[in-house]
Amino acid sequence: MFLAAPLPDELRAPLLAFRTPKDELRVHGREIYWLCRGKTSESLIDWPRLGRAVALPALTVRNSTTIRRLVAKHAAPA
Repeated sequence: MFLAAPLPDELRAPLLAFRTPKDELRVHGREIYWLCRGKTSESLIDWPRLGRAVALPALTVRNSTTIRRLVAKHAAPA
């Protein structure tokens, strides 16, 4: 998830409270990374509840395959 601004410190703990044995969340600046150990459709995170708990405007949410394709398409010529 790409945020418009870095995640405020006071929202880090509420966000990380949504981690489960199957779902890992990590914050790095304006990015939130989600690792789902298994199928994403089997995620144990209650996404609507997480969205209400951590009310931040996300610019976009993309999976790693899409990110790799965008980087390849828009990479500066060597």
